[in-house]
Amino acid sequence: MVRSHHLLNDYMFRQYSFGPWLGAFKDLSSRALFYLTPINLFMLAATTYHITARDFIWQYAPWVNFWMFFGALVFGALCAMVIEYKIIVPSSVQFSNVQGYKHGNPIRGDLETIMGEIKKIEEKLEAIDAKCSELSSEKRKTSENT
Repeated sequence: MVRSHHLLNDYMFRQYSFGPWLGAFKDLSSRALFYLTPINLFMLAATTYHITARDFIWQYAPWVNFWMFFGALVFGALCAMVIEYKIIVPSSVQFSNVQGYKHGNPIRGDLETIMGEIKKIEEKLEAIDAKCSELSSEKRKTSENT
C-alpha cells in the first residue's frame, strides 16, 4: 500500500519545470483574452438569440427582446464574477503561493539567508544577556559585601 502511494506521488502528481517562458505565454494569452471576450460574448449572444433562443423565449415571454436577453447574460456574468472574487480567487492565491514557494522562488533563498542572520543575532544577544546577568549578579554580591 505504501509503495503505491509513492508511485502516485512520483509519477502521477510529479510537476515539471519548463522555465518561465511557458507560464509567461499562458499568462499573457489569458490577459489578452480579456479584451477579446466582450466582443465574442456580444457576437455569440446575437447569433444565439436570432438563430435559436428567440423562438423559444417568445413562446413563454414575448416581450423579451435582444437587449433584455443580452442584459441577462451580462447579469449572469456579473454573478459569476462575484462568486469568482469571493470564493475562487482566495483559493487560487493560496495555491499559487504554495506553488511559488516550492518551485524556484528567489525569495525563499533570501528568507533562508535572513533567518540564518537572525539566528546569529539571537546568539549574540543571548551572549550579551548572559554577560549582563553575570555582571549584575557580581555587582549585587559586591554591594551586599560592603
